[in-house]
Amino acid sequence: MEIKFRGKQVDSGEWYHGYYVKAPRWGDAHYIIMDYHGPSTIAHEVDGDTVGMCTGLKDKNGAEIFAGDIVKAFSNINKISDPCLTDREPTYENKAVEFVRGVFCLSSTKYPKGGCGILDHYAGAMCKDIEIIGNTHDNPELLKEAAA
Repeated sequence: MEIKFRGKQVDSGEWYHGYYVKAPRWGDAHYIIMDYHGPSTIAHEVDGDTVGMCTGLKDKNGAEIFAGDIVKAFSNINKISDPCLTDREPTYENKAVEFVRGVFCLSSTKYPKGGCGILDHYAGAMCKDIEIIGNTHDNPELLKEAAA
């Protein structure tokens, strides 16, 4: 699996995907390297607070899920997530994807800091129902709306 990152460019606010480098030699700047070819490397300086690693999973629309994304995901065990529970309708909640203590987690207003479940390849079947609806840097209000 290729390890990818994304970050929001300092000047334009545009998102870039690629390799991540923190460069102490240039004043602790953070860079996303798009294409590495020695002297003709294409790199963009990004805000270090926006850098997020790819989980290696995709949402129901085929979009790669990164730390910092906000997803709409199940908030209960129901007939879709467990075929034995034929009477429970699914409920959804907006959750943030975070990298906590070495694992990707879903956290919410009810369960901050990854208390809502580990998001890994074993949870890949759950991803068929997860949808990315924004990210914590551009759309933080999506998490607040879920709390209301």
